[in-house]
Amino acid sequence: MRSKTVAAVLAAVLSSAPAGAADFTGKQVNVLVPGAAKSALHAYVNFVMPFIARHLPGKPAAAARIEKDAVEDAKALRTANPDGLTVLALSGPDIMAHLLAKPIAKQRIGTFIPVLLSPKGITVRIDPALGIEMPKEIEKLKGLPATYAGDNPKSVDLRTTFMFELLGVSLKPLWLGTERHDYKPNGVTIFSDAAGAVMRTEKPKAEPLPVWTGGALLPGGTMGRDPARPDLPHFLEAYKTVNGLELSGGPRRAFETLFHATLAAARGLFLAPGTPQSIRDSYRAAVQNMFGDPEFRKDLRQNLGPYPQLFGDAAGEAFRKAAAPDRDTREWIQNYSRMHGGKI
Repeated sequence: MRSKTVAAVLAAVLSSAPAGAADFTGKQVNVLVPGAAKSALHAYVNFVMPFIARHLPGKPAAAARIEKDAVEDAKALRTANPDGLTVLALSGPDIMAHLLAKPIAKQRIGTFIPVLLSPKGITVRIDPALGIEMPKEIEKLKGLPATYAGDNPKSVDLRTTFMFELLGVSLKPLWLGTERHDYKPNGVTIFSDAAGAVMRTEKPKAEPLPVWTGGALLPGGTMGRDPARPDLPHFLEAYKTVNGLELSGGPRRAFETLFHATLAAARGLFLAPGTPQSIRDSYRAAVQNMFGDPEFRKDLRQNLGPYPQLFGDAAGEAFRKAAAPDRDTREWIQNYSRMHGGKI
């Protein structure tokens, strides 16, 4: 069955289960959720999983099990009976930890089977006090010295430092952990947040202006503008404006891996390696039918944003790019982390 994005699914919803589908009658699907209760990942699971279960054959119950350790959760899925009754939720930081050889890497999450990937977007904003008229003067970022107040060099922060450095900003990372939010800027400082990042002066006098986005994954696997901010260029457009040519080579492959790991696969649900095709097909049909469910569609944008949701072959390809890049690209990213103080 060919993978489809939400728009295609809404046009032609299939309501029947695939031939030879599994039967979950009287059973319960347990969803392992790393992190704290009431986290963003927990809220994601609470929204999508009941609808998926509703459209699985036999309409099983679904229960989230909150765990503190993504490593133990990944191990539990890797060693679970591949019967479709254990599902793991992962987020971008978990995939980054895998890429940067943290303990979760030993669980080989790249072999997990994505049921659904839900992308998100980011927007980069700049203090108007910098005197750079965006977007036509974006090239003035080149050579601009700035401090980056981030969490650590083995986190999603690398995506943001990488973007600014590719645009020529002379960056001095300052790794502050959870204290980064209390840091008092001295000169030009870049802060990251859930919405993206902001470059600000010591004493900002106005709201920062949005200048580019991280982009969005379009049908067919290409990168395009963020549907939440179609008026803004995505990062690759910004790069071409500043440098006069397309991003290419190792930096391009590294950026695409970071993009897939932290944005295209920002949240997702996964089945165990070795799950039989009949069960995988049942989940794929359930997700597809979920997108035709009027109750789900009513709250879709509020919970998942305007981004095309990925499942089936599209999810498999996106997750491969996020969690299983070629060796040279993985080493490129790890060396970049080391350059900024990451111990790998």
